[in-house]
Amino acid sequence: MKKLMPFVGAALLVLFTIGVFVIVMSLSYRALGLIFPDDLFDQAIGLLLFDAAAVVWFLVFVYQSHSTMQYVFALFGFGIGLLGTIALVGIEVAISSGMLVVADMIKPLTYIFIAVAVAHVVLLYLRHAAGPEVSSKINLGVEKAKIQDEGMRQAEQQLDIVRSQLGEAIRARLLDEVLRDLDLAPRVIDAKALPLEEDAQSKPNFLGSVWWPWGNGGLKSGTAAKSAGPGSKTATPTRSPAADDAERADGEPSGKKV
Repeated sequence: MKKLMPFVGAALLVLFTIGVFVIVMSLSYRALGLIFPDDLFDQAIGLLLFDAAAVVWFLVFVYQSHSTMQYVFALFGFGIGLLGTIALVGIEVAISSGMLVVADMIKPLTYIFIAVAVAHVVLLYLRHAAGPEVSSKINLGVEKAKIQDEGMRQAEQQLDIVRSQLGEAIRARLLDEVLRDLDLAPRVIDAKALPLEEDAQSKPNFLGSVWWPWGNGGLKSGTAAKSAGPGSKTATPTRSPAADDAERADGEPSGKKV
């Protein structure tokens, strides 16, 4: 007899489990009938979202979870299915006993059904996203996006620093393009080769050179020659009095007429 008791206990446990599921599903089915009267398909969907969902999420938690987040989501799914089933059973029993009125419980049952359905859909997506392979791909993609964002930010900062230099670098080229479009022939003269006079310094200077669109007409032709001529102060140095004093001290003629 003692050898048979484990088998008897296992058989009774199976029968008890089946009986509990039958009772719970029957009460849930009657409660869902208040939301979907005369609609067998929607009532079956309701049993899937409540009674069957708790069993499915429990099996997923035990056998089909491969990461910490998958265990968490499976546990949430099991809890939502179980609590939803308990709510349906409680409402149905309360209506059958006369504690609640059917008309007053249709809206709460509808809200419970919608909330449970949405929760299961969200948990299914999260459970798949929490898989090791999918999770690693998502994390890698997020890191790549962060690196690209950082590179763009640093590039914008560098461009802000060198914006003026880049503008000066392309200014002459843009001016040449505009002049070519206007059929003008620009002439570029090196600023170092020009005399440092008022007229020359007043001319515009682009990138170390002066641009003259009308040739050398703006320059006075004899200016450089006059400035370096024999009669100019620049060409004939003036003898200082110190040199005359030095010659008198040495006993040499000072060069002045007596």
